[in-house]
Parts: sequence; structure tokens; C-alpha cells
Amino acid sequence: MSLRFENALPRNIVCARVGGPWNETVPVGFQQIIGWAQEQGVAYREALVFYWDDPAHTDVADLRADVALTVDAQTSVNITGTVFREEKVPGGLYAVWHTLVRDGAYAKAWSDLYAAIENSDYELARGVCFENYLCDGRDGNWDLEIWQSVEPKTSNR
Repeated sequence: MSLRFENALPRNIVCARVGGPWNETVPVGFQQIIGWAQEQGVAYREALVFYWDDPAHTDVADLRADVALTVDAQTSVNITGTVFREEKVPGGLYAVWHTLVRDGAYAKAWSDLYAAIENSDYELARGVCFENYLCDGRDGNWDLEIWQSVEPKTSNR
């Protein structure tokens, strides 16, 4: 596990919303969007998931996430007649937590990230957070980065 802080450029993505239990809906969403990208010959650089709800305060059936693929700005995509949409992930300052998730321990990975940020010179900022998957998880483990918008702590400004 490692933490770094990075000023990121904006990312162009193609994404689709999934709803319900993330452990069920996110893999299906990825199958759909990666299958579409392969059929269309769309090259992508990253596979991302954006989580929009706090599972501690949201019923499992109401959880929302967006599965996404980053594409180069000049990449032309045809999403007509699909459930996909094009978006831009804002650039800015992010905490980036690189970790290996075993046995589905995503909540631990996120709480470890938040503890590391709390012990840094930064704090959470309004913005986005997402996971960047660095492997296909075939062995049941997920090498990933969690990206969280941050800003310098008020006392450091």
C-alpha cells in the first residue's frame, strides 16, 4: 500500500450507470462496456469505477456506480443507441492510494486511504473519487488505485 498526491489532468471517459449491489452490478457493467469497446474497436487506457453513494447510509438496492473506460480526447466513439455516455473527469489534486484488495475487502482499502489522508497535510475536497483497476482480477485479487479529490488542510493554507 502506498499513498501519493498527484495533480491530474482531466480524463475523457465513456461510462454507464449501474444500480444495486456493487459486487453484482459493477462486474456486469464492465462486461458490457468492455464488450462494446472491443466490438467498436475503441482503445481505452484505464478501467474506472465511480461510486456515488455511501453504503453505510444507502440501501443496497439503491447504490449507484458508473463503470468507465478512459479514452484519448481524439478518439471518436459512437454511443448512439447505447446506454453509454461520454463525460470528462475533472483534473485537480488527488490522493492516490495504491493497494491490493483481497477477499473483497474494498471497505478496508477505502478506510485505509481515509486514515492515510487524515495523517497527511491534505484533507478531503469536494470532487470525485474513483477506483482505477490495474489488473483483471482473474485470481480474485484486485491491484488498484483509489483516487480521491483532496486539498491542503486549512491550517496549511
